[in-house]
Amino acid sequence: MLRAATAAPTYFDQSTIEIGGGVTGTFVDGGLSPHNDPSLVLLKLARLRVYGLEWPTGADRMLILSLGSGYFRPRLDAGIAKRLGPLPLAYYALRCMTHDSELHTVAMIQWLGTSPRPIPIISEIGDLDRDNLCGDPAFTYLRLDLPLAQDELRKVGIHVAQKKLNRYQSIDDPAIIAPIYDLTFDYIDRALDIKALLANCLGET
Repeated sequence: MLRAATAAPTYFDQSTIEIGGGVTGTFVDGGLSPHNDPSLVLLKLARLRVYGLEWPTGADRMLILSLGSGYFRPRLDAGIAKRLGPLPLAYYALRCMTHDSELHTVAMIQWLGTSPRPIPIISEIGDLDRDNLCGDPAFTYLRLDLPLAQDELRKVGIHVAQKKLNRYQSIDDPAIIAPIYDLTFDYIDRALDIKALLANCLGET
């Protein structure tokens, strides 16, 4: 199941598993769908009657905690883009589509709920902290992720060479696991008060 959920094309082979009843499926990484951040899928699981949970809504009754594995905005120099052939350009377009899908998920979730640490979407709409689609928030949402961008890390006093960050942004090098693990804890210590954030989400003082 884990291999099926992480079989990113060009990095790992697709995974074939038996679904049940003699039916076999071949799977690739869900990150290529709009559900790289599965928060909206989780919300549907919690609320749609067909799944049988029908979890009650309300900022004090439902908490969605979303943990990322590092984020950055994919960028491509305009001059380089002009010289790329169709296949490389399609690859970069796919990366940007995945990024846009993640932002769309965060935007919809923050629009429906409330967050003690809202994530900025784009400059035009900000983080939607003052907006709510249904008037009252349907849940509390907390997204925690490690920025793999120099400008964001420098805000909390962390300086990492761009060459290292470029390496950390890959997903096919097991050697980056340990340094990213250390970087994550350094970022948390400098930028976040996890206990206070969770206490806020749970309505504790």
